[in-house]
Amino acid sequence: MPLRASTRRAGRPRHVRSVRLSLVAALLLPGAAVAASAQTAPGAGELRAIADGIDRPAVGAVVPWSSPLEVGRARITPGAGASARMLVAEGKPVGLLLDGQATVAYRVEDRFSIPVATHNLRRASGITVDPAAGTLTVTIPVTGAAVWGWDLREAVAAPAAPAGGGLPDWLTRILDGRLDANPARDLMLAAANGDDGYRWAVFHGTRDDFLLDVDPRPVARAEHLARFMEVTRDAGPYAGRLIPEEMAAQPAGRAWWEPAAVEFLATDTDLAARNEQGEHLEVTSRTRLESLRDGLRLLTFALTDELLDPHLKLRSYRIGRLTVDGQPARYLHRTDSLLVELPRALRKGESVLLEVSVQGDVLIRPEGSNYWRLGNFAWYPRPFGGGREWSEFRIRADVAAPFVPFGPGETLERSATRESNHVATRLKGPMEGAFLLAGKYTTQRVSARDAHVDVSSYAMPKKAEAERLGNIVLAVRSCLESWTGVPYPFPDLQVIEVNDWGWGQAPPGFVFITQEAFLTPARARLDSVDDYAPSITDAEVFTRGVNERVAHEIAHGWFPHVAKVSRAEENWLSESLAEYSSAYCLQQAMGDKRQGRFFFDRQLATWNLWSSSAVEGASIYLAGHLANTEKDAASWRYLLYGRGPLAVHAIRKELVRTKGEKEGEAMFLSWLRSYVKSFTYKPAETRHLIGILNQISGQNWQPFFERHVYGPEGLKID
Repeated sequence: MPLRASTRRAGRPRHVRSVRLSLVAALLLPGAAVAASAQTAPGAGELRAIADGIDRPAVGAVVPWSSPLEVGRARITPGAGASARMLVAEGKPVGLLLDGQATVAYRVEDRFSIPVATHNLRRASGITVDPAAGTLTVTIPVTGAAVWGWDLREAVAAPAAPAGGGLPDWLTRILDGRLDANPARDLMLAAANGDDGYRWAVFHGTRDDFLLDVDPRPVARAEHLARFMEVTRDAGPYAGRLIPEEMAAQPAGRAWWEPAAVEFLATDTDLAARNEQGEHLEVTSRTRLESLRDGLRLLTFALTDELLDPHLKLRSYRIGRLTVDGQPARYLHRTDSLLVELPRALRKGESVLLEVSVQGDVLIRPEGSNYWRLGNFAWYPRPFGGGREWSEFRIRADVAAPFVPFGPGETLERSATRESNHVATRLKGPMEGAFLLAGKYTTQRVSARDAHVDVSSYAMPKKAEAERLGNIVLAVRSCLESWTGVPYPFPDLQVIEVNDWGWGQAPPGFVFITQEAFLTPARARLDSVDDYAPSITDAEVFTRGVNERVAHEIAHGWFPHVAKVSRAEENWLSESLAEYSSAYCLQQAMGDKRQGRFFFDRQLATWNLWSSSAVEGASIYLAGHLANTEKDAASWRYLLYGRGPLAVHAIRKELVRTKGEKEGEAMFLSWLRSYVKSFTYKPAETRHLIGILNQISGQNWQPFFERHVYGPEGLKID
């Protein structure tokens, strides 16, 4: 995901508005509606030319550079003989190119960000790190730098007219190699929507090259410092390309627990998918978008433009038609990002209908299996950046026989011909991230009392295993409905077997679970000798813990699909609460209390082990800001699936200690129930969880969360 960032700024230069409006004039040409009538123009015309001009600017004449330049929390101090040139796009100043020796001093000031940055910065070369005085200062000697921003003209008295010559080789290499939609995307958004201060800077170090993304816009208010790293050789056409590895992230003008603004919502989505043959997919989406602010003119979405298949070949996914309220609109689709220009600036509360048709050979079957699955990449436009998807979905899918399609939510109709199979579903909102799957499956309905679940086994019927799995699902669902006081959000849940080992996933309306969930221990030993299982050890080992994994995925129905999670830092509210609540319900479901206690103690031991295994400096809240190593990836899991539920259990134990067992247990359950009921189908955050706990317990829990959730202090519970 591209970096996003922000800064604190004192004052606003007088020239900013005129510069910004000049770009808006370029974006919103008087003849745009006429020009857009040819659908090739919007995607490859004016917006692309503007973006290309920003990403590959011309350069102005050389002038001396002697005064330090502030970019967010970075200070760039020129050395002797340094010079500067203006970067120019479409005849307008868009940034500065700084030549010669200089020193970049970047300050990490947020106390929760410092431990993570200290860990991450060990990956960087050619820098020094000074932790003195409660601020982590990163010093980067550079031989060149480039800073993009609309309001930099007065920072260095450089002429704006192009003077010939090109960008230096080091900068060309970065711009040609990067896999990122910036600087053009966020600079265009800032200009069109009336926001100031965005910066995108690159530093040419003595060893590593660095990226600084500074974003003071209300939708971000954060800064990110990263080093560029090359994609490995086994990535086919992406080998050698550049991706940012995060070194430091910190909020700007806010605390981590204060949310960024949301500019628009997707509130209603209609998806029509067609697969007439092979791997070809055609999708038409119709999405109602509501503005939450005045002056919104340019919107950003995630939409895949290419996929890398198992043979390391790129598959294109291209827009054929795009309209806003039925009229062709200008857009830019590249680098998994879609910018859409609205015909007019929206006022708060106004809405438009976006319709997009896209197609490509993207129905890739995992390892040649007889199914494909959509959802792990943006197969239809999904709000990004300042947008959120809180939508109701209607999904229609027609796929080539013999594959059977599955959509989320209530099945409205299902039909079949010799050539194709059809399904239409409705998923009540607000939900996000619709999935679609088709393959060779056999479906069995499992019922208990007034609830049911449809369990679909891959390749062949597995009646007994599907019945057992369905009963686990219904038991955990019943427990969690009682525990939270909120009905399960997916009465027409579909549990679908995936031809793989060792994972589960629970997007709205689905639970995807790998094949060991469909194996009894006895069958695991039998099936381990066939081609589906890598070895007898794998088949038997993966079947252990299946109940816990299934229960965890069911708990995701409440965390995050009922109590919503709207940003990455809050993801522990999804994973950690799902982990803890599912373990609690499995314990309660066991008729033998000693067996239940043994099971929970085993879970507790696992959480303790994982919590202690996370890398130094890592915290639950900032787990997503660790660097890109395998150890960091493992630590993300250790924090969200180990230390997170351990923190929840520590709160439970402290309530029992201070209030007594009966009152403490009741207070603990009341806390989590109040959280879910207070934020049913609303975005919830850690600060809300703390506030409810403070109110219920009469205690101040902020210090606990600052140490163990926002901060890196570990936990161990006997």
